[in-house]
Amino acid sequence: MAGDGIEASTNAGTRVEFSVSDRGRVVNTGRMALDTNRYRQGDISEAPLVSCLMVTQDRPDLAARSIQCFLAQSYPNRELIIIDDGTSDQLQRGIEAICLPSIKWHRLPRSKFNLGELRNVAVENSAGRYVCQWDDDDLCDPDRLSVQMAAITSLSADACFLSRQQLWWPQRRTLAISTRRIWEGTMICAKDKTPRYPALRRGEDTPLAYHVWRTARVVMLDQPGLYTYVCHGANSFDESHFAQHFAAATECWTGDDYDVQLNRLGSRVPIDIAGALPGTSQSATEHDDLDRRSAETLSAPPVVADRGPTVRVEGSQR
Repeated sequence: MAGDGIEASTNAGTRVEFSVSDRGRVVNTGRMALDTNRYRQGDISEAPLVSCLMVTQDRPDLAARSIQCFLAQSYPNRELIIIDDGTSDQLQRGIEAICLPSIKWHRLPRSKFNLGELRNVAVENSAGRYVCQWDDDDLCDPDRLSVQMAAITSLSADACFLSRQQLWWPQRRTLAISTRRIWEGTMICAKDKTPRYPALRRGEDTPLAYHVWRTARVVMLDQPGLYTYVCHGANSFDESHFAQHFAAATECWTGDDYDVQLNRLGSRVPIDIAGALPGTSQSATEHDDLDRRSAETLSAPPVVADRGPTVRVEGSQR
């Protein structure tokens, strides 16, 4: 990937760098060709059900964008479990409007559960043989599920993580490719190999990911274009957390190079919220204008593909 910029699509015959560990011990490394077309073109019954698990609270604009990423997935047999402990009903109305059985929305009382407990509720409400962390504020390439599931099947693994991912900081006009490590948010894991998340307010997925790595057969893929970690100003961690990740990045784009890479990213995933992100501050006039443009963006079909209806969210609170 070095020097090539942001690319994500993996077609049959494309060679992907991987490593396999068994209970924490590396047993295989190399490059392999992943045939993701087996799931795109085959009978849906041949593809194990993957439950994508989202936890969200009162940021329907970002959640709607993440739902668009789910709808655009090339992997056919999937469901999205949404655990919402917010007070706004805007996301609920959008989900009810598209009325898709693959999207299952659950409301929980606000402040009753921490993030780790909410993730456990999502797992408990899932029906898939595999579970996939699907954060409400990040971006997943249309081929994320197909590529990671092809790796799990081809290498007889229990779980798959990405060893690098994309990093995006819109306010600083910076895109990057992360350092190499186990990236928790990219997890797909057999449900029967997934432990309970610890009851933590944040950072709950790190101990779970390392538990999976120590106890299961895990494949790590170097396909950073499949997942984009977004710094938007209202993340669980503050900006210093992101600054450390960007400082350790293996590639970074700013200035004109940023615009080129952002266009590449935008050809794969729905990136636009017209700048109206949680945590930003505008004048009343600017805020109204950004709300209008945000609603227009989220009402438009995702740029990646026409694989399903769009979640419409109006008047998002920020």
